[in-house]
Amino acid sequence: MNNINANNLDIHDIKAMIDIIDPNSDGYLDLQQFVQFKYVLHTANPKDTSSILFYAADTNFSGKIDKKELKIIFQKLNVEISDFELIQIFAMVADKSGEITFDGFKQISTLIRE
Repeated sequence: MNNINANNLDIHDIKAMIDIIDPNSDGYLDLQQFVQFKYVLHTANPKDTSSILFYAADTNFSGKIDKKELKIIFQKLNVEISDFELIQIFAMVADKSGEITFDGFKQISTLIRE
């Protein structure tokens, strides 16, 4: 875990994180969203959008994401994906527990950018 020093973040970094965490884009965080924000601050690399997306989607704070959480990331990126495509992508990088680690997600991120 990175344990980010908040002094290294500027207002744009914080706003970008909130935009990713705020599901209804109203600019406000409820208590659960604030807890998620603190988790992202503690865990993600604030200069790496993939890292922020991953840990923002990790709603159970496990350090891994499941299919539902992966779908949330695609929605945040405005990427339309069918359930069949999601299953295929997930199967390529899921570990034995049936979830994706951040390293696996980085592989998916590379595919998305191509």
